[in-house]
Amino acid sequence: MNLLHILLIDDDEETLDQLAGLLPDELADAAKEDGLDIKVVVDRYSDFDEAIERIRLIRYDLVISDIYQGHARGRDQSVDEARAQQVVEAIQKSRFSPILLYTSSSRPEWLTDGPFLRYADKGASGDGQLVPAAMNLIRTGIPIAARAIHDGMDIDSAGYVWGFFQDNYEALNEPTKLSHQEVERILKRRIVTAMSRIDSATGGEASTVSGNEYYIYPKISQNEFRLGEILKGSDGYRVILTPHCQLHVQRGDSKPKTDAVLTAKLVSAKETLQALPRKKWDVGKAIRGEVGKPAGRYFFLPRLLDMEDSFCDFTQVESLPFEMLGEEYEPYAVLDTPFAENLQARFASFYSSVGTPDLDSKEFSERLLESNEVDCPG
Repeated sequence: MNLLHILLIDDDEETLDQLAGLLPDELADAAKEDGLDIKVVVDRYSDFDEAIERIRLIRYDLVISDIYQGHARGRDQSVDEARAQQVVEAIQKSRFSPILLYTSSSRPEWLTDGPFLRYADKGASGDGQLVPAAMNLIRTGIPIAARAIHDGMDIDSAGYVWGFFQDNYEALNEPTKLSHQEVERILKRRIVTAMSRIDSATGGEASTVSGNEYYIYPKISQNEFRLGEILKGSDGYRVILTPHCQLHVQRGDSKPKTDAVLTAKLVSAKETLQALPRKKWDVGKAIRGEVGKPAGRYFFLPRLLDMEDSFCDFTQVESLPFEMLGEEYEPYAVLDTPFAENLQARFASFYSSVGTPDLDSKEFSERLLESNEVDCPG
């Protein structure tokens, strides 16, 4: 069973009572129709400032809030609309929680529905469109996934700190004491690496991934380029092949060591495969890059956003001036580890291959295929 922790905000106590009583069961029933087993817990606040402070202290899976205080009776709605915008901005700045805003009055002009921000008409019955709108947010998978991530972080970090870190803390502090920053990085690296590699269904390391998991997007560092970074320009997409050590900008410098960056052009995988005889390839060979001539020419890159399934073509390599990257190309995404390292290894293997004459098999056939009589134990 998945826990769904909801923060409900409305300055009308009667409405709070009504919704706090209705939402847990109605959402649980609606989720069952989608095959989800959830338990809904509702925290309720009638004061917006207190609710925002609560969000800073407690992580909620979903925030449901009224827009107009006092149901806009005798009030200037623009004041409440501005207040509602402040509430949304305060939530977005403090934590990620999908937001559902509702009212029985007119919809604010500034409010546009998105995957994680929704509007609902409360209606005369009090709940109106709330349950369907809340279910649309739940169906994004974000509320349940976010809770699983945070719960997993707590469990993994607790086990790591109380186990390995506690047992080896003194040794880790030799010969120099760990700084707070070092401790923070060690814990982050352990937690993030474990959570990104472990398959929650099996408990082991994931052996298969989706195409989206190939990439980090948007890129983490905005000040540097990296091996495996995909660039988007007027001539299409390119991927950087230069090792990261040559792209790193040293402290006090404005540029990396290299003046030029090696890139390979991306070509449409679909168009490339359509040009090949169908009997020469299958999907497995295609995504492993085992198609085309010369062998090893292509490295498959799955579709991402508006970039279609592509091949990195090692025969279409071009060195670009470093300054040109920022002027004519925009950072698109970065291949995650170990895919970036695999790209580097495949590229190096392609250009380091050495052709040799074939041995005459006839010379060895008699020696290798002749039957040797072996005495079997009686």
